[in-house]
Amino acid sequence: MKAIVINTYGNEDVLNYIDVDHPEPKADEVLVPGAKLLNKSDIKLCQ
Repeated sequence: MKAIVINTYGNEDVLNYIDVDHPEPKADEVLVPGAKLLNKSDIKLCQ
């Protein structure tokens, strides 16, 4: 599975597109297929 990871503050150049393990939900969790989250405040925080 691919993921975009931010490891440091900066502009869009600090976004890293990497391979990660597929998440496995625990007994009290659910996995939402196709869920994505990146919003303007995430980008603003890194600047």
